[in-house]
Amino acid sequence: MVYVRLANGVNAVAHSCYDYRTPGKKDDVSFAVTRLDMERGVAVGIITWIIRQNL
Repeated sequence: MVYVRLANGVNAVAHSCYDYRTPGKKDDVSFAVTRLDMERGVAVGIITWIIRQNL
């Protein structure tokens, strides 16, 4: 499970990543929302690919 902070400040949780690389802090990723968790106030989804890695 990966915790994602979206560009507009919204928090999200990714339950899987379709890219072969492991995402790291401050990486730019493409994130597809699969559902909204209203109790926790987060978006839940999938990292479809890593756009830019912050190495």
